[in-house]
Amino acid sequence: MKKRIVYITLFLSVFIVKTRGQLIFHTNFNDESGVSSTEESVSGRLLNIKNLFDKPERIPSSNDQALRLDGWSTYITEPAFHLEGIDRQLTIETWYATEAFNKESSSIIELFADNSGFYLSVGAFGEINFAYHLDNQLYVHNTPKRLSTYYWHHIVATIDLDAGETKVYVDGELWFLKQDLNASTISVPETTLFIGKRNLDQQSGGFQVNVLNGAIDEIKVYNQALSELTIHGASESINDRSVNLYIDPLQRHAGDHLRPQYHPMPNTSWANEAYGLMYYQGNYHLFFQKNPNAPQLYFMHWGHLISSDLVHWREVDIALRPSPGFDNFGTWSGTTIKSNEGEPLIFYTGVDGAKAGIGSATSEGDSLLRWYENETNPLIPNPPTSFSHMDFRDPYIWKDNGAYYMIVGSGLQNEGGGILFTYKSADLQNWTLIPSLYTNNDIETYGVFWEMPSMVRLEGNTYMLQILPTPYQGNPARSLYLIGTWENEKFTPFSHQPHSLELFDNHLLAPAFGVDEETDDTYIGIIPEDRPAQAQIASGWRQTFSIPRQFRYLEDSTIGQIPHPNLCRLRSEEVTIESLQLENGEKGNLSGFSGNQVELEFNVLADSNSTFAIQVLKHEDEQEYTTITFNYELNKIILDRRKSTLSNSRKDTRVGDFVFNPNDTLNVRVFIDHSTLEVFIQNLTVFSSRVYPSRAESDKIDIVAIEGVVEVISASIWQMDSMLDQDVSDVSCIPENLPNSFNKPFEDKKKDPLGINDSASEILMFPNPSNGLLNVNSQEDGDYIVTNLLGQEVSRGQVQKGISTLDLKHLGVGIYIVQVSSKTQKRYSNRIMIK
Repeated sequence: MKKRIVYITLFLSVFIVKTRGQLIFHTNFNDESGVSSTEESVSGRLLNIKNLFDKPERIPSSNDQALRLDGWSTYITEPAFHLEGIDRQLTIETWYATEAFNKESSSIIELFADNSGFYLSVGAFGEINFAYHLDNQLYVHNTPKRLSTYYWHHIVATIDLDAGETKVYVDGELWFLKQDLNASTISVPETTLFIGKRNLDQQSGGFQVNVLNGAIDEIKVYNQALSELTIHGASESINDRSVNLYIDPLQRHAGDHLRPQYHPMPNTSWANEAYGLMYYQGNYHLFFQKNPNAPQLYFMHWGHLISSDLVHWREVDIALRPSPGFDNFGTWSGTTIKSNEGEPLIFYTGVDGAKAGIGSATSEGDSLLRWYENETNPLIPNPPTSFSHMDFRDPYIWKDNGAYYMIVGSGLQNEGGGILFTYKSADLQNWTLIPSLYTNNDIETYGVFWEMPSMVRLEGNTYMLQILPTPYQGNPARSLYLIGTWENEKFTPFSHQPHSLELFDNHLLAPAFGVDEETDDTYIGIIPEDRPAQAQIASGWRQTFSIPRQFRYLEDSTIGQIPHPNLCRLRSEEVTIESLQLENGEKGNLSGFSGNQVELEFNVLADSNSTFAIQVLKHEDEQEYTTITFNYELNKIILDRRKSTLSNSRKDTRVGDFVFNPNDTLNVRVFIDHSTLEVFIQNLTVFSSRVYPSRAESDKIDIVAIEGVVEVISASIWQMDSMLDQDVSDVSCIPENLPNSFNKPFEDKKKDPLGINDSASEILMFPNPSNGLLNVNSQEDGDYIVTNLLGQEVSRGQVQKGISTLDLKHLGVGIYIVQVSSKTQKRYSNRIMIK
């Protein structure tokens, strides 16, 4: 009986080997995550895995482990590789699951030279490409069907010259058949082996665009053509095809002290414009411009973040991706809206590399995790042909009086100014061009092209129109808004002088407007990178979003802004001090305050001649820190980043106007998240910035009085949890005493708010503000010293009797104190502004 069992086992083993052929290549990637090589088990050769961080990731698979590919930096190249024993038959077998397809065909496995070799690859839309040489002649085949995303596919390609056939199977189904082949041999060279990438140097912006993005497992090569029965059996051996392609940012970006933790952002790679902020069935959905294949602006997809409370976020599957047709080069920016039936819809810009059109997509189920493009796309195939327009992109839709309206950003050629092409629809499907809602040819103020427009109802027929002029003649991109009336399908602003959405331009861009579950107006924007591109690329991620902000319509026809009340759900470890009288120039006033993932709140009482500064992200050696200065005499707020880092990142000073009320306590809330800084003042205005301290230890916080009487009524600090922490509470912290308008300058203020000397002064300094050339009118010879607002000397020299011109251009934008003294005259000080 025992002998019979042995004979049967031996017979089955021989049958399987004969059926499957001889295995001549096999790698299963069953290595620990982070190991930079994997074994090819037939030859015993170690294959080196390239990876940006030198720690290629593995993920679980039904066969144990799989290699996680990232679309740009992770792949295998092994030189001088040869497969023995291939003559007239060949089989390539693998398991593959994809997150996203790349712009160019990307190889699962490739051993390919000029006149010999093969590759099995995946195309830009999920089609399988199988290429090979027979008798040194090239054959290339593409399957008409396409792979699904987030799903384990069993892929097999065979060549059988005895039968004269080539076949491609996916999940046991025959996807491609080529017959009547007439050749003597399969040509396979000794050359460089590629896994996860084509052997071509296809790049955009310095990034390879032919690398797989997903997971690959169990690559096998046989020198025989496997039978259909064997292929079916292998495919059916695994029933659960689900795959978790989640990239853990805590693992991939571990040790990155500049990566934000509580600001909403995707797990890795490129993120840009936020759009389509929507509350639906108990969850917030934030969509955004995403390139999953590399940290660069290319081949755009729609990323998707979900939150139950606007502060705890998780990234989910990609919502939209390029497809054959009008969006084959990318699904770019757009918006979301609910139909009359309450169905969420996406509207987006589709680009085919030559022109842009507008399409839509729908979802199934309340989770909104799967989106499907409208079969009749594009709904708007071209920009209006009756205008000499520039680009055409970024639809925004709202509903009014039973009709839907769409605006699309553009500009008129030959510096004709910005224009919003406007469409009308009754069903969100058929759109008619109507006269433009708003145009403006003041290119000095509004630029030449508008993108990411929004039209938000404030009350009645009063709306806020938000536009984003693109960079023009040295002017940066900036988010502007106008408030006016929407009547008779025209927008009429109350004033043609726009407001900036933030106190300083050029930091927050492309706000995505929506409403929260309490129906309060809310938005989230992008806070772009400011460090060199190479530093961004080396980190593996680019850009972050702002914290959610609520806005409200004020009596002076502006908007006031506050951090969303739900943000206090992230707070922990509170420290508070009270009744701190600051001495001018004294440092170390907040010895118990430190952190680079914190929220701060200050309530400060200062007199009309006061200046004080909050310092954050400060190193104890004081070589790195960022300063926020509040100058009551000049009614200025200054962000000084000139000492914010020792690295080669942007260093500058920003100055904004804000009228203080010395009779009222000033409330300042500061959100620090590693390289992201957001500051809210008096529950009215806000500014954001990126800051890149070179050391993680640069986390000290201080408040310093520079001049005048300054009292800290209270100061609090909270450590902040990560957005990934899912311990959600129902706490909500709504600020008290929300102002109804901005302060106006005091008419009885004797001193010029810009600090110009009055005529009674013995020493005059003008112009003030200046471009760096300051005239000093003195009655005799003397000396001058220039200090910054922290009392540090930055320049000194001499003045002559009469008018002397001081060249202070090297100091940069900011506010300084100039002291002039002589033998008989008293020392005279004045604040001057360099703009």
